[in-house]
Amino acid sequence: MMNYYHPICQMTDKRFDNIVSEIQNNHDFIQNVTQETAKFITEFEKVSAKLSSLSLKQMNDSSEINKYLEEITIGVHELLKGKLSPFLIPPHVLKHTISQIQIILNDKFKGFYLTHTDPTHYYSNANMLYTRQHSHFFNRYAILPKKVDQCQNNSDSVTILHPVNLALIKSFFSSETYNSIMGVTTFTNPAVLNLPNLNFYNHSFSQFIAQDQQLHFSLKRIAQATKKDKVIFKSLSESMLDGQISAIESWPDFNGIISLVALGLSIIMTVAYVLLFNKVRALTTALILLQKSPSISAFVTPITPPTFNFVRNVQSTTSETYKVDFISQLGQWPSLVLTSLTIISFCVAIHYIYTQCRSQPHTQVILEVSNGLHCVVIPILNLPLCPSDWEISAPSNIGNLRVSGTFITRFHVDWSGFYIVNINTKQEILIPDTIPINPIKARILKSVISTTFTSYILIAHHKYFKIV
Repeated sequence: MMNYYHPICQMTDKRFDNIVSEIQNNHDFIQNVTQETAKFITEFEKVSAKLSSLSLKQMNDSSEINKYLEEITIGVHELLKGKLSPFLIPPHVLKHTISQIQIILNDKFKGFYLTHTDPTHYYSNANMLYTRQHSHFFNRYAILPKKVDQCQNNSDSVTILHPVNLALIKSFFSSETYNSIMGVTTFTNPAVLNLPNLNFYNHSFSQFIAQDQQLHFSLKRIAQATKKDKVIFKSLSESMLDGQISAIESWPDFNGIISLVALGLSIIMTVAYVLLFNKVRALTTALILLQKSPSISAFVTPITPPTFNFVRNVQSTTSETYKVDFISQLGQWPSLVLTSLTIISFCVAIHYIYTQCRSQPHTQVILEVSNGLHCVVIPILNLPLCPSDWEISAPSNIGNLRVSGTFITRFHVDWSGFYIVNINTKQEILIPDTIPINPIKARILKSVISTTFTSYILIAHHKYFKIV
């Protein structure tokens, strides 16, 4: 007897040792992940604090620089008006300069002195002349020059000299025609210059297209276009309006949009599958630990040895011809595949969201109808709070079960003595006798109630069921 159960005990011990080892490994892994996460959070808090201090410092420096630039701008505006601003020359600098000038007058120019020694007088009343040399700035009192007498003209004849646009002539004519003309050459009479008409592009979209404040033309290109009797465009937008340049669309086409949407949904579904896999793995581990190991008999070597016959699968060599109809754009095949994957992923996501919404924890009253082969569960109504807060009386008779409608199907039932009362408020809940169901469930229910069946009321709460 001991020899018979000895292998079973060894196998059971080995299994439990493996389970304990795996649990220990998972515990160590969770501990390592927890430590690394805590370390990462600590480092992240330090980096966040440093970044916050740097950003505050940058904001303070930016505020100081903006204030300094604003003061300089105000000082320059005042200087243009002929006034001296304290932002350019601070009061203490001006006061020190006035004291130095007074010391020089007292030492070298006896009897001379400054009439105003208060810096505010120079800021408000004095007219200044200013100049700049490299990075140095100088200013002084405005000294008006002597009045210049009116010019006297003793001749009534005025000579007018007419220059020549040599750059325009060079662009349209050969060098033999202007060999004797220089850049400073003038004539008493204007030169005769006949040029072909310049064909500029005209349009009526000026109010819709942004225009440059200053046009930039190339005389060489204008001359080349005029010689070839072409249209002259003033901006790049005009050439696009005329159709010379096609607009490049930066927005992706239909295939690109489908690809981006499919990529985003695939990433979301991959993350969801990983999370669900981890949950299933944890649940499976718990179920394995709770499962009772079945007793098995000792392994007995069979008396008759088995027979192993290898049979080679003969594959047909008949070649089949398939006719493939290619669509006009081969690049749509990846889009079709991605579209199919997107639709499938979207349906799975909708089904998962619907299931999660339907599986919210609440108290639910359910009618179950079964004939042994099929079981149909029909939700009657949802109740707040817990089942202990409701007084539920089971119906004395459930009869006259019937289904009406083809596409919009409804379930009808008659039950007597079925009532639900709130224990706290003594309020009775009205129980409906007509319940909407989907067509598939209605078809199954019709086949069930056409045979011998059993029906009873269930109370569901947190996925636990109790018969009323």
